[in-house]
Amino acid sequence: LRHYGGTITASVQGQLGLDPFLVAAPALGLLAGAVLALRLIPLLAQLIEHAVGRTRGLVSSLGAWQVARRPQRYTRSALLLMLAIALGVFAVSYTGTWTASQGDQADYQVGADVAVTPDRRAGSAIPQAFLAGAYAGLGGVRASMPLLRQDMRISRTAGSGMLLALDASVADRVVRLRPDLSAVPFRQMMNELASRRPKVDLPRLAGTPQRLRVSIDLRFDIQKEIVPRPSGPQISVAIVVRDARGMLYRLVGEPLSPGAGTKQLVIPLAKRLADDRVATPQYPLELAAIEVEAASLDFLEPTSQFVVSQVAASPSLDGDDWTTLQLSPGAAGWQYSLTPRSGGPIPSSNLAVPGRLGMHLTFNASGQPIDPPFTYAIQPASLGAATDQSLAIIGAGTFLNATDTKVGDRTAIDLGSGREQVQVIDALDAFPTLAPDSPLAIADLPSLALFQYRLGGITADVDAWWLAVDPSRDARVVVALADAPYNSFAVTSRIERARALRTDPVALGVIGALSLGFVSAALFASIGFVVSASVSARERLTEFALLRALGLSPGQLSGWLSLENGLLVAISLIGGTGLGLLMSWVALPFVTVTGDASAAVPGVIVTIPWTTIALLEGITVAVLGLMVIVLATLLRRIGLGSALRLGDE
Repeated sequence: LRHYGGTITASVQGQLGLDPFLVAAPALGLLAGAVLALRLIPLLAQLIEHAVGRTRGLVSSLGAWQVARRPQRYTRSALLLMLAIALGVFAVSYTGTWTASQGDQADYQVGADVAVTPDRRAGSAIPQAFLAGAYAGLGGVRASMPLLRQDMRISRTAGSGMLLALDASVADRVVRLRPDLSAVPFRQMMNELASRRPKVDLPRLAGTPQRLRVSIDLRFDIQKEIVPRPSGPQISVAIVVRDARGMLYRLVGEPLSPGAGTKQLVIPLAKRLADDRVATPQYPLELAAIEVEAASLDFLEPTSQFVVSQVAASPSLDGDDWTTLQLSPGAAGWQYSLTPRSGGPIPSSNLAVPGRLGMHLTFNASGQPIDPPFTYAIQPASLGAATDQSLAIIGAGTFLNATDTKVGDRTAIDLGSGREQVQVIDALDAFPTLAPDSPLAIADLPSLALFQYRLGGITADVDAWWLAVDPSRDARVVVALADAPYNSFAVTSRIERARALRTDPVALGVIGALSLGFVSAALFASIGFVVSASVSARERLTEFALLRALGLSPGQLSGWLSLENGLLVAISLIGGTGLGLLMSWVALPFVTVTGDASAAVPGVIVTIPWTTIALLEGITVAVLGLMVIVLATLLRRIGLGSALRLGDE
C-alpha cells in the first residue's frame, strides 16, 4: 500500500475518480485485524491463564481462568472495543498527520515565513541595494535574505535545470527546510557554502555614507573623419559597491554632458521613504568598480580620457558635509578593462593613464572597433583574481544523476554569463519552492555575484526576498509590504498558506467522518461491554453464591470481576492501539494528498499524537472502570441465601 499511488485514478473510460481499493484500504485493514483478533484472543487468554495459574493468588487465578474458560463470550466484547480503539487511533493519527503535512507543504511552497517579490517599477521602486535596510526597518522582521533564480544549462544530453542562489550566511535563520530532506544539518551545509566565498580585498568606504560624490575629468576626442551623431555621445557613470553581505550593486548617476572638463557626480547610497524613514544598504560598504558606459560613442581618438580626480562621501542625504576618501586598491593595484556588448571584460594595463586613477577611452587594447554599448571599468585587481577558484554548489533534486557526479566532484554548468567549473560540496533531496524531480543547484549568492561580474560585468538582479518574521506580527508585516512605500508585486505568508491548505473541505470531511465513526463505535462498544458483563454476571449468580459460601469475601468478589473485565479491556486497548498504529503507518502516506490529489511535497511523515491517544484510552478506561464498579456494587447487594435458593429453583 505504501508504494501503490494516489487515491485519484483514471477509469476505463478515462475519467478521473476515487480508487475504491485505496479508499477502502483502512476499512479492509481494520476488518483483517478483527478477523485476526478473533483467533488470537482465545490463545492469549489461555497463555495468561497458564502464567497466572502458577501463582498463589485466588482472585487472579479465577479471573484468568474465567476468560480462558469462555473465550467466545469475551471475544465479542473485546472485538467491539478493539475496533473502536483502532478507529480512534487511526482518526487522531490521520488528523495529526494531515495537519502536519499541510504545514510542511506551506513551508515548502513559501520557503520562509514571508516571501516577497519586490516592486521593480522605475521611479517608484526601492533600489535593490537598499531593500535589506528597508525590510529591517519593519517591526517584526528578524532577518532577510535575497534570492536569485535562473535557468541553468547542464549539458546537451542532460538538458537544463534551475540554479538558485541565496545568501548562505543567513539562510539557516530564514529558510524553513524540513530536517529529513538533507543528510547533513542545513546549518552546517550553509556554513560550508559561506566559508568558500571568495576573499576579496576592496577599498572600504569609511563610516555609513548616504551619498558619494565622484569628481571626474572627461575628454572625448572624436576622429575628424567621423561625422558625430546628432544626439551626441551618451555617457553615464556608475559605481559598483559591495555591502556587508558581499552583494554587488551598481548605482548609476545622472547622465553627463559630453563637454570636456571636471565634473562632479553625486550618487545616492540611501533612499528616503514615504514614511520619512531612510533605507540604507548593509554597512560597511566597499568600492568594487568605477564605470563609464558609452551607449552611443562614435570613434574616439586615443587621447580621450576618463580620470577620477576625487571621491568624497557624505553621512546624510542632504547638506554639504563631505569627507574625501582615500581609496587604496591593495597590493595588487588597480585593473582597467573594457566590456563590450557581448563577451567578457578585456583587462589591459594599456588603458591606464600613468600616474592617475583613470583610463584611456580607446576601443580596446588593440585599437579594433567594437560596436557600442561598451563599458570602461576601473576596479581593484584583487576582484578578478579572487574568483579563480571553482564556485561551490549544493546538488539537489536529480542534479547528481543528471551530471553523473557525486559529492566532491567538479563539473561545468552555464551560470548565465558563461560556462564555469563548479564543485559539488553537498547534496539535498529537495529544496523549498523547487521541483524535487528536476536538476537543481544551490549556490551562495555573493559568490555567484562575483563570478558573474568577473565574467561579463553583470551585477546580480535578485528576484525575491525571504523574510524571517515574528509569528505574532506576521499579518502586519504582510500588509505593510503590500502598501507604500514597498508596493511589493507579491507577498506570500507561510502562516496564511498553511491556513488556506488546512481548510480543504474534503480532508475536513474525512476527519469529521472518522471522528463521528470513533464516537459511534466507542458508544456501541461500551454498551456491548456493559451488556456482556451484566449478562455474564447474572448467569453466574449461583457460582458467586457458592464461592461466597466457601469463604470468598465481597471484596475478593469485586476484585475478581474487576480483574476479569480489566484483563479484557487491557487486551482490547493493546490490540486496538496496535491495529490503529499499523493502519496509520500503512495507509496515511498515500491517503494524505494535496487538493488536486497529487502526492504531497515534501513527502508525508506519519505523526502519532501520543498525548491524544493516551487521553482517549484514559477516558475509555475510566468509563468502563466506572461501569465495572457499579456492577460489582450491585452484585454485593444480592443476599447469600437468596442466591443459593435461586440456584435450587
